[in-house]
Amino acid sequence: MKKILTLALASTLALSLGSCNKKIKEDLEELENSVSDQKSKNESLQNQVNELNSALLNTPISFTFSTSSGSSNVSIADSYSLSEGSAYNNSYFSDNGNGTYTINVNRNNDLEGDFGVGIQFTYHLAKDSIISPSAFIRGFLSNGNRYDLDLDGITNITHNLKVNSFNSTSGTIAFTYSIATTALFSGNLYSNQPMNFSSSFSGTLVKRNTVF
Repeated sequence: MKKILTLALASTLALSLGSCNKKIKEDLEELENSVSDQKSKNESLQNQVNELNSALLNTPISFTFSTSSGSSNVSIADSYSLSEGSAYNNSYFSDNGNGTYTINVNRNNDLEGDFGVGIQFTYHLAKDSIISPSAFIRGFLSNGNRYDLDLDGITNITHNLKVNSFNSTSGTIAFTYSIATTALFSGNLYSNQPMNFSSSFSGTLVKRNTVF
């Protein structure tokens, strides 16, 4: 009788262990499938991020700039995209929480940042109004001289910026911007020589929660 009970107990334990091993195997297979699915989702998300980054990097700002040295006309027409790998990317939009959005578009056409153009302004979406627009432009003239101009302020300078479209969810924006200075503008490239700047941009900006 004792032998029969021992055999029955051993059989029960074997069945129990077999069932337990089967459950562990099924759990491991389910975990592997879950990890595989998550890895696939992560790769898909990373591909989307890479595509977005590529679009952000390669959306250019077109611009023209003109002035006079006093003896000859100076003009520049170009379209700058951000060089891939550049550490100078500072393009974004941010929600200020009061119906306005800070817009900052910055493109550097080289890794060193020698050639660049940037535009910043605050936009009131509901009122379709522009607050404190400004721009900068830097590069080299045909004679090799470097220029680094800040086109901001309200004295002896006229800003004309028009936002054609802006989506505060996706960050897509299109605008045109023109600037004219008078001979008395303190930031003219050449003393007493007015400047003209015009630009256009159509692309997507990433969202920042705070302004940097």
